[in-house]
Amino acid sequence: MVQLQFRRLAPRATLVVLTLALQAGCTPTHASHPPAARARPAVAAPVAETEAAVAQRALAGVVLVVTQRADGKVGYGSGVLMPGNVALTNHHVVDGAKSIAVMFYDSERPSYATTDGGLNRYLFENDKSLVAARTIRSDTQLDLAVLEIAGDTVGLPRLPMRMGPVMIGERVLALGHPAENVWSFTSGSVSSLRVGVVQTDAAINEGNSGGALLDSRGRIVGINTLKLIGGIQGIAYAVPTALADAFVRGTAGGIAVDRASPETASRTCSRAAELAAPSWAECDDGLSAVDLSEAAMDVAALAFEDPPQLLEYIRFRRSKRSRASQAQFVVRTRAALIRGDEAVFKELVAERDAAAAAWHGPTRADVFSALSEKRLRDVARRLEVAKQRLDRDHTLMPQVLEQRTGLKRDMRALWFPSERDVLRMGMRIERVTKVDSSQAWVHIKGRNRDGTAYAYSQLWMRSESGWSERAVPTAQQSLTLPQGFPSPAFDWDAVLAHQAEHEIASWEGVVVETLGRAK
Repeated sequence: MVQLQFRRLAPRATLVVLTLALQAGCTPTHASHPPAARARPAVAAPVAETEAAVAQRALAGVVLVVTQRADGKVGYGSGVLMPGNVALTNHHVVDGAKSIAVMFYDSERPSYATTDGGLNRYLFENDKSLVAARTIRSDTQLDLAVLEIAGDTVGLPRLPMRMGPVMIGERVLALGHPAENVWSFTSGSVSSLRVGVVQTDAAINEGNSGGALLDSRGRIVGINTLKLIGGIQGIAYAVPTALADAFVRGTAGGIAVDRASPETASRTCSRAAELAAPSWAECDDGLSAVDLSEAAMDVAALAFEDPPQLLEYIRFRRSKRSRASQAQFVVRTRAALIRGDEAVFKELVAERDAAAAAWHGPTRADVFSALSEKRLRDVARRLEVAKQRLDRDHTLMPQVLEQRTGLKRDMRALWFPSERDVLRMGMRIERVTKVDSSQAWVHIKGRNRDGTAYAYSQLWMRSESGWSERAVPTAQQSLTLPQGFPSPAFDWDAVLAHQAEHEIASWEGVVVETLGRAK
């Protein structure tokens, strides 16, 4: 993707907050219908068809993706039309975009070389052909994003996907908009097959990102995603069709986890984490989050001199939610977040809120309304302390983690079993020891991004569905750690203290509102 100095599109903003809160919004513009297609829907061609004929026939299946940033700069890339009113592109093409639009192929529309105005001129003269779009699913690790187009695309062609494996040495075509040259193609061969990518020597440059890599019959074998820089020529990558198709369909990201044993579970789950596959959500039983939440509520209530009202409220909340249902909610929510599926996430949040609204019993508002104004001010001061401690934890917790295990992670990655960038440096299983038939420890070794080593132990618990990781073992569970095994990544007491402060800080809204009424 490249950026140009060009202002036009209406603003759009998307905010994603991990764990249990995500908000997304977008304002589509130019929601007009695309021009009538001048080409019939693409179909696979005979093997003998020339590369030029294949490319010419396939161009209408590729769109120009135009983005506007908060600083006013315009970027662009490529996209491939998919079944439905959607297009597939790269995550980095639309990442951070304030607004997104697409343009469809029109063979009669004049285009220009950079010496004659290039893309700036092309966009200016054809501004009315832009059709608004928005991101509905995105994945940083696969570098893929699905765009919903605010217009009718029924008459436009879709390129067929080749689901069979591509072969080394096979001829391929790369379609896209390289270096402002809209709807161009280059040809080459498959150089090699790597884990999760197709390597090709077909020329891929800025603007090709998100375009189609086709075989000699015009079938998609990959989505162009990356060219190595630094003077290296003839090496480019594409996301293979199997991963791209699974991503579009919102399935498990092309990788399944094997939870038949602690060893296979740890190995396949780490791969799922590296790819940010939704199947990773199956690897955590969700009970650590539930146990920590309930214990944190107790600690938070006991932090005050008169906890009975809070304890009553907490007991009521527990009576209405089983641990199993809470754990299931955590797992489903994480899967939706990893998938970037806003619709599913909003459904889950609405489901949770509806269940909360159906409760008939004490609420936090009832608890704080019973307190005197002086006591409310004491609580408000305690809230300030909680927020200060949370800010401190954002600095200290990564340091504590590094001291315990050697693992270097930032705060954003602390609540995931493995940090994706670190996993790309390599990880191996040293030992596996079962405590009993339902509990096992796995000794992990790996390397940080700077090459330094880390080691920690994972606790895996067996259930009817297979082995799942207990991300934060309780203090009692940690006593079963085999001799010679390194510490778990997280200490229960430290994480519990952090969660308790988070619980207290969450009371701020209702306390402030109650104080306002008291005045």
